[in-house]
Amino acid sequence: KAVGAFNCLSTYEAVRPKLVQKKVVEEALLPALALRKKTFGDGDEYKAMRADAVMASANLVGKQEFSVLASEPDAFKTVMKCLRYGLEAQVWAGVTWTAYSALLPLSKLTVSDCNKPILHELGLVVLLVRVLQECINKIELELG
Repeated sequence: KAVGAFNCLSTYEAVRPKLVQKKVVEEALLPALALRKKTFGDGDEYKAMRADAVMASANLVGKQEFSVLASEPDAFKTVMKCLRYGLEAQVWAGVTWTAYSALLPLSKLTVSDCNKPILHELGLVVLLVRVLQECINKIELELG
């Protein structure tokens, strides 16, 4: 639950510098990411905790070139998975994700040049086009 709270806090611009200053990424989120399935099993709680840790880390340090997430191969896949499930309004890891919950960390990750090829390879451009199309459709319906 604490990792989820860090993820929520990391979405607030005013709070981010304080979390970085307190070394939340190094002292809480990275250790959470280091926990393996063998210790906790492969249940929903474990998957949701990892997704929250990845997205909070991206919100806090994802802009940095060669951030700690660049060496975490599944981190990008996790955020992309959350975006896909958010677009479908489906539950994954016991959580109903929203597109927004993944778009903020993805926007941070796209700033770093070293992340761009990975995100492209994982299909981010296609998903972002879909996000825009869905937003446009929603606006058209509301104006309609």
